[in-house]
Amino acid sequence: MIFKNKHTVFFLFLILILFLLPIFISAANLTKDEDTVQDIAERENIERQEQLLNASLLVSKANQNFQKASYEIARDQCLTAIKSLSLISPPNKDTKEKILKIKDLLSMIYTYWAKDILEEADKKISSGNLNEAIDLCKQAAEINPKI
Repeated sequence: MIFKNKHTVFFLFLILILFLLPIFISAANLTKDEDTVQDIAERENIERQEQLLNASLLVSKANQNFQKASYEIARDQCLTAIKSLSLISPPNKDTKEKILKIKDLLSMIYTYWAKDILEEADKKISSGNLNEAIDLCKQAAEINPKI
């Protein structure tokens, strides 16, 4: 036998284990890190899909509220949808296009909202309530200065 006693064999075996143990631990951590990277990518994809779905639902509700002339609610839903889409990282062409479409809807909401307020101001003028009509005109101008 090359080794003279059992203690030498045990000692060499122990040194070998202590030398190889960090290598095995590093390999195990690499595998764990790879799983973690994959898990992170999957979570990000799920979050992205949730943001898209949330934004779509908000825009649908905003359209319904716009048609019912619930302009303030519709505006808030559009702004929330834009915020939701803005959280998607990295932003892509599709997301940017959706945001632009929502901004177009938001512009329509402001326009119709201001026009409805101006119609109400006309009624106030007809009934002789000039101060109320002026206040309504100011409100319409704040909502949509282009009108």
